[in-house]
Amino acid sequence: AENEEVVLAAVKYALVKNRIGGDIIYDPQESIAMEGNSGPYLQYAHARARSILRKANSRIIALESSGYEDSERSLLRKLAYYETEITKATIEYAPHYICTYLYELAQTFNRFYEENKVIGDERQTIRLGLISKYSDTLKTGLAVLGIHAPESM
Repeated sequence: AENEEVVLAAVKYALVKNRIGGDIIYDPQESIAMEGNSGPYLQYAHARARSILRKANSRIIALESSGYEDSERSLLRKLAYYETEITKATIEYAPHYICTYLYELAQTFNRFYEENKVIGDERQTIRLGLISKYSDTLKTGLAVLGIHAPESM
């Protein structure tokens, strides 16, 4: 069933990531890639965040409004655009905006995670809160596109 979800994500995402009315060039290899702008990549991005949260095995607190470092603020800023992108996609009947946003969000998270230690860091609680918000946003965005966000891959 997990393989089926990945295949469905690959096809659905490949179709909706393009602007409506434009030409669609379907590349089967690109659509199933675990890197790049694909459904399986975003599924993996969600599963990776959930894995970090499981490993931490600690209570997640609500995000505060201040006291963030630059890289944390960068992720938080990207998360704040979710509602705007959903609204724009809805008004313009353009789901590709959601795809672009989710891909950029995953890239922002990857930069954040490469630059910051999470588990065992003095800022662990704050960073886990950010990762929790990120994984929830990614899951919700994928659900809007009809794509399942697995807990692990």
